[in-house]
Amino acid sequence: AEYGDPTGTHAGNCARAHSLRGMPADLARALELFAVASAKAPAEPSWRDLAGLCLLHQGRFEEALVKFDEAIALAAHDPQSASISHSNAGGLRLRLGRHAAAADHFRAALRADPTDRLARVSLAQAEAGLRRNGP
Repeated sequence: AEYGDPTGTHAGNCARAHSLRGMPADLARALELFAVASAKAPAEPSWRDLAGLCLLHQGRFEEALVKFDEAIALAAHDPQSASISHSNAGGLRLRLGRHAAAADHFRAALRADPTDRLARVSLAQAEAGLRRNGP
């Protein structure tokens, strides 16, 4: 196994380090490592969510949404991961003007974590966008 890491944790942590640098080559390497981590730990939602953030920073929005949605599907029994992934998906959908879908994600984030203040504020923004512009 790459890095002697059967669970993908080392690869995922290396990917995090690359993604934090934010440079194009680092984001590309982070995506490669998140793919390794996801392959080794296919039930772990965080690697897909973090890959989505890398794709978002690369401007690859539709691909990012796919990763966020994959993370959400895997996080069904993990409220913290579900809240984070729903918030990330909602934030990108809000940015893309998809207000109804964004609001749905923020509501789901709040169901998973009712104390999430950012999700609450973001839900208000999505609902305001719905009133102004429609779905």
